[in-house]
Amino acid sequence: MTAAVYYSYTGNSRKKAEEFAKASGTDLIEVTMKKPYGKLSAFLVGCPKAMGRKSVPVNIDGDLKKYDSFAVFMPVWAGHPAPPFNALLEELPKGSSVELYLCSGGGETTTGEATKAFCEGKGIKLGGYKDIKA
Repeated sequence: MTAAVYYSYTGNSRKKAEEFAKASGTDLIEVTMKKPYGKLSAFLVGCPKAMGRKSVPVNIDGDLKKYDSFAVFMPVWAGHPAPPFNALLEELPKGSSVELYLCSGGGETTTGEATKAFCEGKGIKLGGYKDIKA
C-alpha cells in the first residue's frame, strides 16, 4: 500500500502531492514542523540545516507503518531537500520503497546523487527520483 507524504512551506509541494494522491488513489499524509520557520529563519536556519542534512522535530499526520511504499514530495532549499525530509527518513519503515519528488523553482537540484545515497544509507529503497519545477 502506498502513501503520498509531503512537507510544504509555500504550498507547492502540497499541491503536487495532492495531484499525485488524487490521480493514483493513494492516501495523503502531511509532515509539519513542530516549530515552523518564519521567512527569515527558513533562510538563515533552514537552508544551512538542509545543506548539512540535519533534521528538525516534525509531526506526521498518519501512521507510516501501514504502508510499504511512499511517494515523498519535498521542497528544495539551498539545493537540498528541506530539513523535514531528513526527519521523515528516520520515521519511514526500514526497507520501504520511496519515489522521491523534489519541488523547486528551478526544477532541478545539484545534489541528486548525494540525496539518493543519503536515502539508501537510511535503509530506504529509492525506487525513483524526480525534480519538479514548482
